[in-house]
Amino acid sequence: MAAQVRDGKTASFWYDSWMQGEAPFLVAPDIFQLARRKNKMVHAALRDNSWERDVQGRVTTGLLPQFVNLWTRVAATGQLSAGQDVFSWKLTESGIFSTSSAYHMQFLGSTRSPLMAAVWKAWAPAKIKLFAWLLAINRLLTADRLMARKWPNCYFCPLCMRNLETNMHLFQECTWARRLWAMGADRFQLPSCHPDNWSTTTDTTEWLLGLTTNAAHAKKARSISLLIAWTIWGERNNRIFRGQERSVERAMDSIGDEITTWTWAGGKHLMPRDHNLAVEEYLVSTCGLTRPQAVKASAKLSHLRSPANADAVLAFLAGLGLSGADAAALVARDPKFLCAKVDKTLAPVVAGLSGLGLSRSDIARLFPLAVHKFREKTVVSKMHYYLRLFGSSGNLLRVMKFCNVLSCNLERVVKPNLALLQGCGLGDCDIAKLCISTPRLLANNPKRLQAIVTCAQNIGVPRGSRMFRHALHAVAPFREEEIAARVEYLRNTFRWTDAEVGMAVSKFPRVLTKSKESLQRRSEFLISEAGLEPVHIAQRSVILGHSLEGRLRPRYYAVKFLKENGLLKRDSSYYTVFKESEKAFKKMFIHPHKEAAPHLEKDYDAACKGEVPTNFRFT
Repeated sequence: MAAQVRDGKTASFWYDSWMQGEAPFLVAPDIFQLARRKNKMVHAALRDNSWERDVQGRVTTGLLPQFVNLWTRVAATGQLSAGQDVFSWKLTESGIFSTSSAYHMQFLGSTRSPLMAAVWKAWAPAKIKLFAWLLAINRLLTADRLMARKWPNCYFCPLCMRNLETNMHLFQECTWARRLWAMGADRFQLPSCHPDNWSTTTDTTEWLLGLTTNAAHAKKARSISLLIAWTIWGERNNRIFRGQERSVERAMDSIGDEITTWTWAGGKHLMPRDHNLAVEEYLVSTCGLTRPQAVKASAKLSHLRSPANADAVLAFLAGLGLSGADAAALVARDPKFLCAKVDKTLAPVVAGLSGLGLSRSDIARLFPLAVHKFREKTVVSKMHYYLRLFGSSGNLLRVMKFCNVLSCNLERVVKPNLALLQGCGLGDCDIAKLCISTPRLLANNPKRLQAIVTCAQNIGVPRGSRMFRHALHAVAPFREEEIAARVEYLRNTFRWTDAEVGMAVSKFPRVLTKSKESLQRRSEFLISEAGLEPVHIAQRSVILGHSLEGRLRPRYYAVKFLKENGLLKRDSSYYTVFKESEKAFKKMFIHPHKEAAPHLEKDYDAACKGEVPTNFRFT
C-alpha cells in the first residue's frame, strides 16, 4: 500500500509507505530495530521530531548513514495538512485493491515452467498429466531408481529385456517403444513424434518438449504424445505385475480406441479436418441436413469411421415410417443417434414400446420428441410409468411436444412432485389434465412446485377445492411478485375492493393469465357499456374467460335488441346470457323470435364471426 500523508493520524510512521512510496523500516532497517515505539502514527512521530527520541541505544558510525538518510527524507516531506490520509494499492493503476492483483502478487519474480504448455495445458486426463510431469523430472520408479533405493527390481527393461531400465531407455531407446512411437507418428500424421526426427539429448524434459515444440498441430501432438508415453508405462506395469503382454500393433489399437473416447469427450482437435469434411458431406447428402446443421453435428461425430451403422439407423427409422424430413430433424437434434446400435438398442426399445400397446405410428411420433432418450433402454420402463399416469399415448404425446418428461429423473423429480399434487387433493385424472395443460409442471424442481402450490393457496384457493387445479395452472408461469402485480392490476381495472378481487380470483383463477389489454377491454365493455356493477362481475368472474368479440358483445347486442323491442317476456341476467352454451342461448333467445325478427339469427352469427353489425334488423 502507498500512503499519501495529510493529517498523519492514520498512517503508521514506520510501516506505511508514506515517504515517496517507501516505508521508513525499509529505508533504515537497523534504525527501526532500535526504535522503542514502533506503532506511532506519522502525526505523533513528527511532533517535535519525537521519532528521534524513540531511537534507543547507541547510533554507531556504521548506523549513522542510515539515520542521516532517514532524517533527510523525513524532513523533505514538509508540513502536514488538513484532511484524512489517503491509501492506494500499488499493484493496480486505479489504486483500488482487487483480489486478482493480490493473487498475482504471489508470483512476482517467479519463473514459468517450460512444462506448462507441454504437460499441464495439454488436452489429456489429469492422471496422465501427473504421469508426464513425473516422467519429465525423472521421478518415475524405473529399475535404476529402485536400485538406488535398494528396493526389489527386475533390472532389465521388461519390454525388450536388453538393457537396464531407465527413464531414457524405456521411453526413447527401447526397440518396442520406438516401434510404437513410429507407428503412432505415421497413423496420426505427427512427424515430430517419429524417433528418426528426435534430437540427440539425454535430458528427458528437453526430449518431451521436442515432441511438440515444432509440430504443425502442437495441441494434437501434446495429447497423443502423452497418451503414447502413458501406454508404454502401462504396458511395462502389465508385464511386471500381471504377467500380461501385448504386441505393438495391439497397443496401437488400444491407443486408437482411447483417442476415439477422447474425441467423444470433446477432443475435436484429435481428428483430421478431412475426416470432418467427409462426415459433413454424409450428413448433407444422405441424412438431408442443411450445411450449417451438418457443420454443427459433425463435431459430435468426429469419431465416426464408417457410414455402415449410420445407414442401418436411417433404414430402421424409415422402416418405422419416419419421413426423410423427420429423420433429418432427429439427427440434427441428436447427431449421436446415428451411432446407436440397431440390434442392441433401437430394436429392443421399439419391441418394448410395442409391448406397451403403442402403434408404430405412435412410436414414430415419439422418436423426434424423445431425442437421445431412445438410445437408452430405460425409456421403456419410463414410458410404462407415464402411460399409466396420463391414461393414453395421445395425452403423453401432447405433453411431450412441450416438455420431454422422459429426460426427468423419476425418483428425484417426478414422483416427489406427483406425491405433492396428490397431497393437495388432486386425483389421477386431475393431475393428468393439469400436466396436459401445463406440461412443464411435473418436470419442475420439487422446491419450485412447492412454491407454486403455496402461491395457489395465497390467491385464496384452498387445497382440495374444485378450482385448485385451475389455480395451479394460473400461477405456474409466474413468480410471486408478478402475481401480486397482476392482482393489483385487476383491482384497479375493475374497481374492486380487496375482498372483491380475492373473490374474483378464487372463483376464476385463470383471470391471472389474461393480458392487460384484454382485461382493459372487458372492463370497459362490462362496466361502461353493459352497465354491470364491479361486485357483480367479481361474483361471476368466470365471464371474464369468455371471448369478448365472439361471445360477450354479440350476445349483449342480441339481448339488448330483444329488450328494446319488447320481445323478452322475462328479464334474464347478463350472467345467464353469457354463461349458456351456444346451442342453449339460441334456443332461449334467438329461435323463439324467428317470425318477429327473421334476420336476428343471421346478424347474430355474423357478429360472432367478428362482423358486428351496427344494429340488429327488425321487420
